[in-house]
Amino acid sequence: MTEKEKRDRDNKDSMIGLAQGEIVQRHGEASSQILQAYQGIRVDHNGHLEDFHGRNLKQISEYKLGDNPDVSRKQQSGFSAELIKESRDNKQAIINGESNRTRTTDGIGKTNDTQYDHVIVDETGNVQEGSGSQMKFLKSRTMKNGQTKYNVIDKMAKGTMSFAS
Repeated sequence: MTEKEKRDRDNKDSMIGLAQGEIVQRHGEASSQILQAYQGIRVDHNGHLEDFHGRNLKQISEYKLGDNPDVSRKQQSGFSAELIKESRDNKQAIINGESNRTRTTDGIGKTNDTQYDHVIVDETGNVQEGSGSQMKFLKSRTMKNGQTKYNVIDKMAKGTMSFAS
């Protein structure tokens, strides 16, 4: 092998190694999102801790059910789902190479925001205008024919649903 061939091979191997390192880094950071939701921390792409004010999955799992277990379970499920959505959205954003992140409004210090459960923030933590969203859970059932029915939607369509005033 000539000196030029050796140098070309070394350059090619270096480029492959760098590309693989970037992929491993990106997927590792993406995979850490659910662990961050569990622990109640947020770490930026440089490994620095970010401010986080909300709940975490570990805390939620330790909540007591209280006097009304059904209501408590639904609340805890909602809190958990918000964190899981945040981690899934961020995992996908990281894999796609995007810098914006989803945050729960609780996590950025807006506890019990009446309009939004989630917002999108840029890499410096600024909330993006118009990015707010709210989650709702719909009780569903699967019919024998495989069709999914949503109880609340059926009630609304029939006009039998009552709304709190």
